[in-house]
Amino acid sequence: MTPTPYAYWPVQRIDLPVDGKVMHARILGNRPTRPVLHQLIDEKADDVTPVATTHTFTVNGQQVRAYSTLKGAGLWDEAHELILDCGNRRTLWQDEPIPIAIDDDFPSMPPGPNTFAATIAPKTNVKKYSQYVAYTPRWLI
Repeated sequence: MTPTPYAYWPVQRIDLPVDGKVMHARILGNRPTRPVLHQLIDEKADDVTPVATTHTFTVNGQQVRAYSTLKGAGLWDEAHELILDCGNRRTLWQDEPIPIAIDDDFPSMPPGPNTFAATIAPKTNVKKYSQYVAYTPRWLI
């Protein structure tokens, strides 16, 4: 294993409000780090028409958009998860890779104050959803 010049803290979690409301948070560490957005989406029951959906995640004004389709869930289905992993440049919807907008890039977060927002639109097939950002603080030693 190659040693790295960084010390890491445990993963931190920032709960985000829904509907694109802005959240301010202080990022720990002294080096930039990359966020992971988690959206847990509880879809309406099966009798819905599939809807093309855009998930938008904004960090300090920089947006990244991912695209999925909400098809409706079974009555006993768990909430579906979107994972937008900026560090690994990977986006998963229900454990399947999905694209981001071609002109977007995965943001990073500098240490100190940062702003976040995330939303899903349209919400036609969404019963409710929750979202949070996770990150690993890094220090250059």
